[in-house]
Amino acid sequence: MSTTRSPLPVDAASSIEPLAPPPRIAVRGAGVSFRAPSGEDRPVLSAVNLQVGPGELVSLLGPSGCGKTTLMNLMAGFLRPTVGSVAIDGVPVTGPDPRRVVIFQDYGLFPWRTVLGNVLFALESRGERGTAARAKALHYLQLVGLAEAADQHPHQLSGGMKQRVAIARALAVRPEVLFMDEPFGALDTFTRFHLQDLLLELWERTRLTTVLVTHDVDEALYLSDRVVVLGENPGRIVETIDVALPRPRDRRDPVLHALRDRLLEHLRLAGRWHLRTPEYEI
Repeated sequence: MSTTRSPLPVDAASSIEPLAPPPRIAVRGAGVSFRAPSGEDRPVLSAVNLQVGPGELVSLLGPSGCGKTTLMNLMAGFLRPTVGSVAIDGVPVTGPDPRRVVIFQDYGLFPWRTVLGNVLFALESRGERGTAARAKALHYLQLVGLAEAADQHPHQLSGGMKQRVAIARALAVRPEVLFMDEPFGALDTFTRFHLQDLLLELWERTRLTTVLVTHDVDEALYLSDRVVVLGENPGRIVETIDVALPRPRDRRDPVLHALRDRLLEHLRLAGRWHLRTPEYEI
């Protein structure tokens, strides 16, 4: 005996929402503990649950010592969780992967290589060499406005230029995920503004899944789709704030001011007041 399923009514079929895409990054119940000299285990992160969608730009914000960089290192594969799990595209993260790139505050440039040579190094590590690799490296230097500095060495560059080289090198390998650990923290306000806008311009072109670690409340709000606030002792997520504002954003937008006040209140409640006093206001 066969049965025939009745089709859904038109209204019912149209009301079914499409399934959300699976997260690019999924952190589930993750915790990290380190053994203290006394022999006791001291938790650094506890029960962290976080999902980052494809193409999303998310900031990790919190006081010093709350575990922001530790959480980033879990996602990047530099650390393994003591408990819980971390997966990217459904695959457990067990170590670093060339599809994931990290940009650090100290640039990580090779002083003996030129600007072009530093970008080429990343491509050479992927087996890309010759004319095609050189053309690709110059293309990404052009994107960050440094094509004319291709033959200079890092000691001849300003801090902002060095960070632009690091960004070009990261993007040249076409990663699936970009992690940034306080990339603009050592720069002056005006250079930081410029590089924030450059990052957004490049993100708009690539829609690269990006996780940014920062102490800067205004930076987090200006750049991010979501701001994840961490508390301390042990590190844990205490709040997630959606920044539902179109880009480009106006740093003077009163909505950003209101979100800033909300973030500062959460940070005061999250732990000791260790955040750097902002050098500017949006």
